[in-house]
Amino acid sequence: MIHLSDIELTLFSGSIPVPILRGINAQIETGSRVSIVGPSGSGKSSLLAILGGIERPTGGTVEIDGVDFASLDEDGLALFRRGRIGILFQSFHLIPTMTAAENVRLPLEIAGDDDIRGKAAEALADVGLEHRADHYPGQLSGGEQQRVGIARSLIIRPSLLLADEPTGNLDGTTGRQIIDLIFKMQDRHSITMILVTHDRALAEACDQRFEMSDGRLRRCEDVATQAVRA
Repeated sequence: MIHLSDIELTLFSGSIPVPILRGINAQIETGSRVSIVGPSGSGKSSLLAILGGIERPTGGTVEIDGVDFASLDEDGLALFRRGRIGILFQSFHLIPTMTAAENVRLPLEIAGDDDIRGKAAEALADVGLEHRADHYPGQLSGGEQQRVGIARSLIIRPSLLLADEPTGNLDGTTGRQIIDLIFKMQDRHSITMILVTHDRALAEACDQRFEMSDGRLRRCEDVATQAVRA
């Protein structure tokens, strides 16, 4: 379960405060598939950064799996993120000097896992890339690189997956294949997934849908109701 209560984020441009998030409230059930849509600059990626423990809110509370982020220092937050949160990026963020297998193994190496090779091989097989384990990112297609990214983000068996425009750099056909794979893996492991996307059709495939505008988050059902009343 994820609870967000009155989340605020204000950054500074010199001495001028710039509000990024303005009173975000949400409750997300464990194992659900959630989409967030909205224009560029509306605060979607900033909200994911707060959910991932990468950015601290300037106000409000974040609680995931019963853990209040405010109760954790930076080391505690890093440990929580390392063990329970997977992050999937639009631009893959693979290390170019590492093979696919080495990229996938990286979270386990950081965590001090004893079976990094076996688990990485299994993770690559899950995304259909066991035959590309020794290839470097530059030798892989965009879809293959994102499959490596999926394997890396899920190898720790996270309870929460944050996906920030995971198909943004892919063509339509490859993007659909990647989303099908993400949804399949999410279902298999009962992971809570929060997906930021510009694709309205993709957003509609999720259990719970939100729209973000000017730093404010609203359920899409609420937005539709307001539009009808207007």
